[in-house]
Amino acid sequence: MPVISRQTIDEVRRRANIVEIAGKYTALKRAGREYRGLSPFTEEKTPSFFVNPEKNVFSCFSTQEAGDVFGFVQKLEHLSFQEAVEHLADRVGVQVEYEKGGPSRQEISLRKQLFEVNAQAAAFFAGQFQKEDEAGAKIRDYWTNGRGFQMETAKDVGIGFAPVDPTLLVDFLRKKGFEEKVLDASGLFYERRSGRSGFFPRFRGRLMIPIRDVQERTIAFTARVTPLTPEDDKTKDAKYVNSPETPLFQKRRVVFGLDRAGSVVRGGGRFLLVEGQLDVIRCWESGIPEAIALQGTAAGEEQFLLLKRYCNGVDVLLDGDRAGKGAAFKLLPIGFQTGVDLRFAPLPEGTDPDDLLREKGAAAVEEIRKNAGSPIHFALRYMAPEPLALDVASRSAVFEELYGLLRQLESDVTRKDFFDEAARYFRSDTQAVINDYTRFLKKGHPSGQRPQEAAAPPSDLRLTENEEVLLFLALQFPKIREIFSQTSICEWITEESPEARLLRRLGSELIEGSFTTVEDFRDECETDQERSILARLVVREVDLEDPEQTAERVFHELVRKFASKEITRLVDTMNALPAGDPELRSLQARRRELRNLIHQPPVLANIA
Repeated sequence: MPVISRQTIDEVRRRANIVEIAGKYTALKRAGREYRGLSPFTEEKTPSFFVNPEKNVFSCFSTQEAGDVFGFVQKLEHLSFQEAVEHLADRVGVQVEYEKGGPSRQEISLRKQLFEVNAQAAAFFAGQFQKEDEAGAKIRDYWTNGRGFQMETAKDVGIGFAPVDPTLLVDFLRKKGFEEKVLDASGLFYERRSGRSGFFPRFRGRLMIPIRDVQERTIAFTARVTPLTPEDDKTKDAKYVNSPETPLFQKRRVVFGLDRAGSVVRGGGRFLLVEGQLDVIRCWESGIPEAIALQGTAAGEEQFLLLKRYCNGVDVLLDGDRAGKGAAFKLLPIGFQTGVDLRFAPLPEGTDPDDLLREKGAAAVEEIRKNAGSPIHFALRYMAPEPLALDVASRSAVFEELYGLLRQLESDVTRKDFFDEAARYFRSDTQAVINDYTRFLKKGHPSGQRPQEAAAPPSDLRLTENEEVLLFLALQFPKIREIFSQTSICEWITEESPEARLLRRLGSELIEGSFTTVEDFRDECETDQERSILARLVVREVDLEDPEQTAERVFHELVRKFASKEITRLVDTMNALPAGDPELRSLQARRRELRNLIHQPPVLANIA
């Protein structure tokens, strides 16, 4: 694969704001010269993820991940370095140039081509929706009169139409240069069939709703049945058909509408969770931009943790029928496990958000949200609509299920509040409920695991090896690099740790005069481990009164360690030689020199 040019890498790094990039994945708040938020790499309660805009690097103290803007995208999107550069170049508007000419379509990564093919498919479907023909007129009539949406909304969201003709999409994509392996992996087609195209589209005669990731890239589609869906479509009985899982699209990691709603709720807002994509779009059209929907038939922990990066509050507004309430009830354990603050706003029986918004507008939804109840308030009324009518066995079963939920709560104070509410609902005594819960746990139902506290970021140097300290000082302070360009430190390095190898390489470049910038040195790293080490050291904010004195002290320790190891080696060699061996004299002289080094190590160059 052709190598991306140095000029392209430098320009992308200059334009890519890591605060903006990382802010797409987790809510960041300013903390001094840095920004701080929950780690996008793991579950945590206390923010341990830091972004330094001046150095354009990040550091996550709960996972020990660190890196520059390229490393961040690599780790979170599971990309190679070259793919990360290509991805960010597209985002910041940089034309990628390669050292040996542009790559062929075959040489571009499959992942990048999948983003391209989905974008082209979305444009194709949108064009079919707007097309001035019989099918186009019918689908637009379905959208405006059948569903009651505005045409402006269709353009804003990217609504499309999948034509019934099975050859149109594949012919369009082939003309764009996509190969069979990309079409196979895209999820846009079912299977190979005989004929001139060889591909048969998954979606025909359906309304197409693009699904986007937090970077606003189309990664999949939801397709709704319409009056134009042909009778021979084998999924005609399904109201909605989704793209299958692909390298870009894993349902458990996707929240529909998060690319829009995430920026709205930052700073203290709450998401509004509704059931389907068209419900979300109805909310947007009605002036409720924080609306989202979970992708897939069941909520997952990863989706809730994704939401928690933006804010900690979710108002649940699912359909008012029994099925809708059942779906809402299934959210409870995940909300408790992840610490997401759920509130439940039940709709009237037989209504859904789409009906309510079309008939009464956003004000009606906001009124329901104002009266949203706690998780336990909702759970009790779902499990026992008539609590006083339950017999002893049924009542006991309800409490068993309730205790199974409450054991997953992180906060003992919140659990006590819920005990109080349950006792009032069943006209019981709070202490009796607590005693019953205690017996429940003793019967072999241990309380749920709680998230680990995030590791706190270090507030001082606290580096463990001399090589690591010297590497840190050279990366942080230009004056130290100038000193190391006059005094060779490489000859004193005896360790083979990654930090030692990096220091040896940096020292050589400084002596040779080939060192340019810290960013260039980081790009030259041979492994992800080395890049992570450098980023972790670069991002540290340490206030040293006299870095030169620190460097002198640690350099002396490095020399003494070198001398001690050499003396040990020399003694072993001398003991192996016979008495009177002429080599002993030179070895003894060398040992005296090393002892002198321990007592009087060399002085670092004094740079005025």
